[in-house]
Amino acid sequence: MRELRIGCAAFIVSLLLAAPASALSGREYVQLDSSNRALHVMGMVEAMKYADDLSGTESLKWMFDCAGRWTGAQFEAALSEYIDSNRYKLSYRTPSLLVSAVGNMCSNAPMWAR
Repeated sequence: MRELRIGCAAFIVSLLLAAPASALSGREYVQLDSSNRALHVMGMVEAMKYADDLSGTESLKWMFDCAGRWTGAQFEAALSEYIDSNRYKLSYRTPSLLVSAVGNMCSNAPMWAR
């Protein structure tokens, strides 16, 4: 029982000391291999969907209507191609880049997303 308490305490302390999560920049993203890019992109897509659902604003509804069935590889390809075509945006954060990448591919995207 004592080992369980020590293990739980160590786990809680490790969570408290962990660095906060932040979005990668385009520069950091291009340094990932393709598999990790796809995982990173799908994590962003899931987070965006969750946030859009919670907010109730449906500001990204256009994105999920257009690209809701895309695979991680398709999102990764869209984002990678967008970054390759817009190298001057390497300092931008990947969620912003992803919205623009998808926005450029979806005819239903609002002007602010292109």
